[in-house]
Amino acid sequence: MQNRKNIISYVFLCALIISGLTTIADETPRPGTAEITPHFVEAIEEAGRRLAVIEPVSAAGDIAIPIATGLFVSSDGGVITGIAAVAGAEKIFVTRLHEKRHRARVKAIDQVLGLVFLETPFTIEASFSETADPAGPGEWVVATFAATAPQADGGHEMAVFPAIVTATDARINISGRPSEPMLRLNSRAPAGSATAPVFNSRGGLEGILVAVRDCSEATECSYVLPEQQMRDVVDRLQQGISNRLAWLGVALQPLPDQGVKIAATMRDCPADTAGLQPGDIILSIDGQSIADPSVLRSRISNSSPGEKVDLEIERDGEIRNVTLTLQQRPLMISSPCPPDVDRDAVPDGQ
Repeated sequence: MQNRKNIISYVFLCALIISGLTTIADETPRPGTAEITPHFVEAIEEAGRRLAVIEPVSAAGDIAIPIATGLFVSSDGGVITGIAAVAGAEKIFVTRLHEKRHRARVKAIDQVLGLVFLETPFTIEASFSETADPAGPGEWVVATFAATAPQADGGHEMAVFPAIVTATDARINISGRPSEPMLRLNSRAPAGSATAPVFNSRGGLEGILVAVRDCSEATECSYVLPEQQMRDVVDRLQQGISNRLAWLGVALQPLPDQGVKIAATMRDCPADTAGLQPGDIILSIDGQSIADPSVLRSRISNSSPGEKVDLEIERDGEIRNVTLTLQQRPLMISSPCPPDVDRDAVPDGQ
């Protein structure tokens, strides 16, 4: 009962925030607060049953602060959360609001979207129904996420983030690749809300928060992976199928003319293994001239680990051709390229 009161108090706080805001210009009028509050109460109570609190533990035994938010997406305890929540962790623990925590295991990774699927021993009875009437521009939505401060009973509280949908077909670059259409929200999501579930005023799940980007000179917007796309990703990860990024393992410096200079190479990564050195100038990749670092980054981001690429480089005034094999990008850029790249910096929970 106390937990329900806490949740509902957040809803009324949300309603007060909403009532104090005005409708964005050129958008359809927002629903009245009285109309949407009961639906948000139901949605947020449901979110409270499905919200996962991620507690990564370092090699020193410290729980990372802030904690991270996850979402239970299957009845057998499967959780979707962000890569940042687990990268570099020695162990991962997952808990529900006001419940005992359990050890979790990474099953698969979508490095492009920055998502991780965790296996946990929880059994979840509730399930989200398919969103038949998704939110449109001008409508209010609310994201729910785990608050950072643990409570006296060892659990955590839930916070809410209300926002307005400004577009349902927004496209951004994620990890150097163009995204599928996403929902764009009118403000920046607060810290700790990555992968938070987002609900519409009818109680339907819209998706999960995956990115924040500049959407004007003075405004940052949040982007939501739509529910159907999220389900497709979850289905793949649940089968243990990861989606990893490729990389060279270099730091680049732009040049005023054609090409980019290698500022540094990472030990045992593809560029280092192929003999590339700091000071080398990369002129082209697979015959495509490189005018600035974004061209090279885009080409590598849209390649697959294990793929070979041909580089034309200049070293000490001499033109050379180098063929190298791309590797999987480590989850933490500061990590060296390990020999077994499937398990780099990912705790397996065993």
